[in-house]
Amino acid sequence: MASMTKVLAENEQLRKENTRLTQENELLRQKIDALARKIFGKSSEQLDEKQLQLLLDGGMDEPKKLGSDGQDEQEDESSQAPVKPRSKRKSRQATLPADLPV
Repeated sequence: MASMTKVLAENEQLRKENTRLTQENELLRQKIDALARKIFGKSSEQLDEKQLQLLLDGGMDEPKKLGSDGQDEQEDESSQAPVKPRSKRKSRQATLPADLPV
């Protein structure tokens, strides 16, 4: 009889531990879900203050044209430095010494 009560007590202890671990597992799953929503959810895409100000000022009505260098094309053209044409490259064959073996 003593061994039967011992087995029943151990069984009860294991059931309590199982319940506690199941609750802990559920809590950890909820935390993972919340973190995943925070990182990958819609709330992770927030507007910057400057972007919000652009929208409030009506800056979206007439977008500025940007040049190839990313600068505003609408700026005064005379403020930019004149562009020099590129010179052609010199041939490398002329710079190699004649005594090199082929």
